[in-house]
Amino acid sequence: MIIKAVLIDTGPLFALSAQYDQYNKRAIEELKELGDSGYHLTVLYSTVSETYSLIQRKTGLDEAVKWLEFANLAYNFINPHKTDYEDAILKILQFADQDISLVDSVTAVVAKRLNFFVWTFDHHFEIMQSPVWRKG
Repeated sequence: MIIKAVLIDTGPLFALSAQYDQYNKRAIEELKELGDSGYHLTVLYSTVSETYSLIQRKTGLDEAVKWLEFANLAYNFINPHKTDYEDAILKILQFADQDISLVDSVTAVVAKRLNFFVWTFDHHFEIMQSPVWRKG
């Protein structure tokens, strides 16, 4: 049995949490399509941490805690392996001229290992040749 799943990047997660974000409407539409298409919504714990910190910094502690409570129920959280981090470091070195975060690089590595798409608004995933999910 093949599982249809996406690893969700910080961009869509933040956009869903912030009505003022430029990508909010797009994120809502794409989330609906993912759900309608039967995708499992998966988030790395490193992305949870990054998103929680971003929401806390941008909108405050109360909103960050509310988001964390919601995310804990809405998404499947998984941990990268030690080797995923090692491979992610090598990937960053491979693309040293690009501003790629360790969290994004780990996400790309895990997506490849698990044969998942990445749901992102970040062009760096295409540079890293990740399987990016696109609406439509």
